[in-house]
This record gives sequence, C-alpha cells and structure tokens, in this order.
Amino acid sequence: MLSYTQAKAFHSGRLGGVKFTETIACDGSIEFYGMMGNLVYSTTITKGVDEMQININSLNSGLYFYSLKLNNNKITSGKITIVNK
Repeated sequence: MLSYTQAKAFHSGRLGGVKFTETIACDGSIEFYGMMGNLVYSTTITKGVDEMQININSLNSGLYFYSLKLNNNKITSGKITIVNK
C-alpha cells in the first residue's frame, strides 16, 4: 500500500541514494529542499524501483529535507546531512 512506503536517503562520498521499504508501484519524484524551504534538487522515480543513486555533487554541505511523492501525493519525508570534503 502506498501510504506505508518509506524512503531513507543516505550520503556516501559524492553520491547519495534513496532506499525504499517496498518496490515503488507507480511513477513519482523525490525532492530535496534547503533549510529555507527552497527546492534544490528533484528527480523522477520510475515504477518498479526499490533503490536509486542520486548525484549530489551540486549540493553544498548542510542539512536538507527530502520528500517522496507518488502520483503527486506526498508519501513520506525525512532529512539528510551532506558533508562534501
């Protein structure tokens, strides 16, 4: 059921990723927001994935919030700290 899908963003070096608790049943998007609420990165999610890598080279070090949307409905959200060396 879509309402129980959870996403966990992680950061490792210059790449990040998102893992889902179940295979995504429909197309959607994941969006990252800065501390001021501004959208800083967005990418689409294709039906059938359960994990994806995200290139976060363009993001500065800091705290970001992410939101998983499926069929234009916000399903889950969280936060991630990015430390670029």
